[in-house]
Amino acid sequence: MIKQIVFDCNGVLSILDFDAYITGISSDPAHGQLIMEKLWVKGSPWLEYDRGLHTKAEMVDILNAYLPEIPKEVFKTFLDGWASNLMPIDGMEEIVKELCAAGYPCYLLSNFNEQFEEIRPNNPVLEAMDGEVISYHIDMLKPDREIFDHAAEKFGIDPAETLFVDDTLVNVKGAIAAGYQAYHFTTAEDFREGLRNLKVLH
Repeated sequence: MIKQIVFDCNGVLSILDFDAYITGISSDPAHGQLIMEKLWVKGSPWLEYDRGLHTKAEMVDILNAYLPEIPKEVFKTFLDGWASNLMPIDGMEEIVKELCAAGYPCYLLSNFNEQFEEIRPNNPVLEAMDGEVISYHIDMLKPDREIFDHAAEKFGIDPAETLFVDDTLVNVKGAIAAGYQAYHFTTAEDFREGLRNLKVLH
């Protein structure tokens, strides 16, 4: 029986129109391709940023050293604006409100860096969360078991009675390994149908 929902943030509750954003800050489409391919993979300094091991001010030089093909000014502009350009995924705020109204506590578990606070103004759904675990505060990252255990302890929840929702399959698998029920998010419409199938929403 599901008693609460734990949400990922980027890709589930919010999203960046990456192509449009990169086109706006660089005239070279190869820059966007490199960032997409290299920034969120094992060994990338961005994962250290999400762990809280670097500051935003340090990341311009760090990313330029990691991907020297991309000019430093592109990284500076990227860091200055990417988080504030994350916008709500259509339909998800309504679903969260319905879950809250139905008595399901909702929580946030996100790999995110110190720029997390920059997304709040455009994503009011975050204010509906009953608690949050953000990776940079605790030097932990999904899909590692320790962050799922930490979230369960902080929220005071039983993973077996918790639905974890993430758009990244490896994180979904990590949650299952930690004893959670889990849902691989694709669209708000499919998620609503999934909640109906689970008898969470009618």
